[in-house]
Parts: sequence; C-alpha cells; structure tokens
Amino acid sequence: MRKPQRQPKQSSDARVVIPRQMGRWSVCDYTIANNPSLRKYWAKERGLFPLVKDNNLMVDIESWYSITPRKLADQMSEALVSTLGPSLKVLDLFSGIGGNTISLLKHGHRVDSVELDYRKVKYLRYNITQCAGPGALSRIVHGSVYDPAVQSKLTEYDALIASPPWGGVDYQECTELDLLLHCGVMRLEEEYEKRATIRMYMVPRTISEALLTSVLNCKVLKGKIGNKVVAHIVVMGIDEV
Repeated sequence: MRKPQRQPKQSSDARVVIPRQMGRWSVCDYTIANNPSLRKYWAKERGLFPLVKDNNLMVDIESWYSITPRKLADQMSEALVSTLGPSLKVLDLFSGIGGNTISLLKHGHRVDSVELDYRKVKYLRYNITQCAGPGALSRIVHGSVYDPAVQSKLTEYDALIASPPWGGVDYQECTELDLLLHCGVMRLEEEYEKRATIRMYMVPRTISEALLTSVLNCKVLKGKIGNKVVAHIVVMGIDEV
C-alpha cells in the first residue's frame, strides 16, 4: 500500500501574507512577511484598523505601529458626543491613514484632517472612501501642523484630536519628561488652544498621570482596549468628559 505523500510545509511567512481586495484587483500584502519586527502588530490587526470588507485598506509600514487602535479612536469619538453633542466640527492632527478621522466620520462628525506625509494623504483619501463612503464630510490638508500656511486654513472647531508621534517603536526607552516633550503637547496647545473648544491628545501610558496633570493642568482619561490601558488621553479646555 502506497503511503500518502507528505504535504510540503508552508513557510511561516505564508501565514502573514494579507489578501486585500482593492477595487477590482485582488492583491497580496507582504508588509508583515518582509518586516518580521511588525508581526506582533499583525497579531492585533483586527483591533487596529477600521472595519472594512475584504481588508480593503491602504496601510504603510509606519501605520502598523502608529495608527490609533479602532476601539481607542471610538472611545475618543464617543467622549466628544457625550460631552459636546453630535455633529461636531473636529480637527484631526497627525491624521495618518485615518484611524481617528474614520472613527469621527462614522460618529457623524465633520472632520478636517492634517497630514504631512503625502503617501499617507493618498492612503487616507482612499480609506475614507472605503470606510465612510464618498459623501463623507471630510477635508484633507497636506502639510505640517506647525506650518503657518497650513494653520491659516484651519479656523474654528468644536474639538481637536491629535495623536502626535511618540518616537517610533523604541519610545519606551525615553524618560517620562523626554517623552512628554517629544509628543509636543505644550507646543500644540500654544498654537491650537484658541482654535478648538476641547483638545484631546493621545500620549503614551508610560507617562504618569501625576506628571501630566502637574505640567499640563489637564484631565486624563485612560485609553483602554478591553481592561488594558494602552494610552493616556490628555483633555484640555473642559472639566467634565
């Protein structure tokens, strides 16, 4: 009797090839296979990105570790609704490929998004269409959030949300104070305080609440996914959230 032939072992990389349906094109995303350091983020993919059919999102390497996780983005969007009401005009700084922007749009807000990286701008535009529809109340501004020319296009808002850069995957090696300075919340407050009634900044959980409240005179919310605190949300401009 002939023994059944063994099936060849699949490469471990085969398990991290992500099929995506981009319009009428079926494509394979090899980002994780080609960047082993990102595999821990791939394990959390379902909780990272906005929900969309057929993985139909455009994602660059940096966004795997910098996007605001979906549940955390929804927590901030819902906090705005419960505090200020529905249908707000919101400014999203450092919008990236759309973690916060898409959540805000799905919660019925009108959103202006600012992003410096032009590749992310293109991805953001595509992702908004896929997740929130072509009629989404959104405007994208390409440029630095610190550029006066960009700021001149940004008028008055009910709220501001910002997920400033933390310093890459090695941010935990920084001291609390250095990390807070790197996030630039103080500078952002100086430049945007008068543009929005309430400002929310997502910062690393490794910065203690005591330091945040003493330096910024702010309210601090715990950004949670399940029961785990993954970030702090610094709230400026209002007492009750």
